[in-house]
Amino acid sequence: MDYPKKHIIPRARIATLANRDGGTCVVNYKALLIAMGTIAGVLLLSCSGCILYCCYCRGPSGRQRRKWAKDDAKEERKKSERQMKQDQRKAERQAKNDEIRRKY
Repeated sequence: MDYPKKHIIPRARIATLANRDGGTCVVNYKALLIAMGTIAGVLLLSCSGCILYCCYCRGPSGRQRRKWAKDDAKEERKKSERQMKQDQRKAERQAKNDEIRRKY
């Protein structure tokens, strides 16, 4: 029986999954599917393990921590400046309202 050139993997009516041959080489497709799935699983687990180790276990570097501390200090300074301006505006409003009350 000639190899069906129209299809990459021969159909089930021609041969079973374990007995299919791929063109010139004899390949056990059942073992090939299991091996490819295993290799893909190992690669996926190792990549996700490396990502978890680098991002969470090692933590940020010293330079990164200093940058975050600098950013936090900058945000805190801006927050205190906004609070001071808000307090000044509140005092001005209060003085204006007191002046209006004294007037009437």
